[in-house]
Amino acid sequence: PPQHPMPGPAGPPAPPPQHNNIHVFDPSANLAYQQQQAANRGMAEAQGQPMKPPQQGYYAGPEQPGLPGFGSSVHLDTAAMQNMQGVAAGLAMDYGQQMASRINSNVNRYVSVGLLRYYFQLNNAFVASKIKVLLFPYRHKAWSRAVSAGGNYAEPRHDINAPDLYLPAMAFVTHILLIAQHLAQQGRFTPEIFGLAASKGLGVVLLEVVLMKLAFYLFPVSSGAGAPFLDLAAYSGYKYVGTVVSMAVGSFTPVYVKYCVSAYTAVSMGFFLLKTLTEVRGAASLTPEVMKQNYCIFALAGLQIPFSWYLAW
Repeated sequence: PPQHPMPGPAGPPAPPPQHNNIHVFDPSANLAYQQQQAANRGMAEAQGQPMKPPQQGYYAGPEQPGLPGFGSSVHLDTAAMQNMQGVAAGLAMDYGQQMASRINSNVNRYVSVGLLRYYFQLNNAFVASKIKVLLFPYRHKAWSRAVSAGGNYAEPRHDINAPDLYLPAMAFVTHILLIAQHLAQQGRFTPEIFGLAASKGLGVVLLEVVLMKLAFYLFPVSSGAGAPFLDLAAYSGYKYVGTVVSMAVGSFTPVYVKYCVSAYTAVSMGFFLLKTLTEVRGAASLTPEVMKQNYCIFALAGLQIPFSWYLAW
C-alpha cells in the first residue's frame, strides 16, 4: 500500500493579514499623547512661549494618514471656493440685467419712460403749493399752464398748474393705508382689504378719465382737443388728497366734523376740476357744442361729491 507522509510538528501561528488604511483606535496611545501634550504645554509656559493647540478631529490623537477626522484636518481650497462664488455672482448679475432689459422693453412698448419722467419733475415747493391749491382752489387766480422756451408745457417744478403723478400716487397709497387702519380699529381687517381698496380706487379714476375723454370727443371744439390720458389721470387722482385729509381728520374728531370736512374737500375738488377742465378746453365762443361740453364739465365737477363720499366711507 502507498505510504503517506507523517505530519511534522506544528509551527508558530501565521500572523493576521494586514489591511492597508485601517487603523484601530488605541485608548492607551491617546492617553500617552495627551500626557505628552500636557508636558509640552508646561515646558512652553515655563519658557514663556505660546504653544500651538493640537488639531481637533473626532479625538485629539496623533495624526494617522488616510483617516480624515481622526487626528487629521481637512483643508478646503479657498481659491477654488472664491472662484466658484465669483462665477455664481457673475451669472446672477447677467440674469438680472437680462430681466431688467426685458422688463424695460415691455414697459416702453406701452408707456414711454421719458413721458412718465415729466410727471415726476417736481420739488418740495411744488408739492406744498399744489396741496394749497387743491384744498383752497378759490384763492387761486391764474389757471393757465406755463410754456417753456421750446414751446412745450413747462415741467411741474416750474409751473404750479402742471399736472403731476407724484401727489396722486402718494395720496392713493395713503388712502388705502387709512382704510386698513380704520378697519383694524373695528376688528374687521383682512389682507384682502388692500386689493379691494386699490381696485375700487383705480376703478373710480378709470371711469372718470373715460367720462372726460367722452366729453371732449363727443362735443369737440376748435379751440382745444382735450388732454392726454396721463394728464386726465392726474386731474382725477388729485381727489385722493381731499379724501386723505377728511379721513385723517375724521379719525380723531367727532362724526359731524368728519362730515363737514368731507363735504368741504369734495366741493373743493369739484371746483378745482371745473377750472382745470375749462382751461384744458380753452377759450371759445358760446356755440351749441361748447354749451354741451360745459354741461359735461359741470357734471364731472359735481361727481366729485359722490366719488369722494364713496371712497372715504
